[in-house]
Amino acid sequence: MRAFKYGGRLALAEPLARALADAVLDRGTALPDCLCAMPLGPLRQRHRGFNQAQEIARRVAAQLRLPLRAALVRTRETPAQAGLSLRERARHVRDAFRATEPLQGLAVAIVDDVMTSGATLAAAARAARAAGAVRVEAWVVARTPKGSEP
Repeated sequence: MRAFKYGGRLALAEPLARALADAVLDRGTALPDCLCAMPLGPLRQRHRGFNQAQEIARRVAAQLRLPLRAALVRTRETPAQAGLSLRERARHVRDAFRATEPLQGLAVAIVDDVMTSGATLAAAARAARAAGAVRVEAWVVARTPKGSEP
């Protein structure tokens, strides 16, 4: 994950997406109506050169034949979450997302690379629900123990 996210090894998006798509299919539950990638702030995306969640989501959407919607954006840059408490993480991302289009009546899966505390995904899910999503799932490639980094 480090090589993909921080080392720019975009070719790794394919096996990561395949693993996520396979895990979703193995659940045997209904698929959502659409996927949304976790938005990355413009400064961080410019620095990294790509949005890792978008790269994974694009491939998962193609593999599962689901629409990928750019329906969520960050309303502001947020500081890095590493080393912060759960309370601090939640405070930093509160109101950091908004929907750019209605999601009325849709089941949405937000795709991200790694989940640690879940604060960022919870904030993005609130924005999706505020736009009318009736169900929001978090699809992540990896989950780290709270307080650690990938």
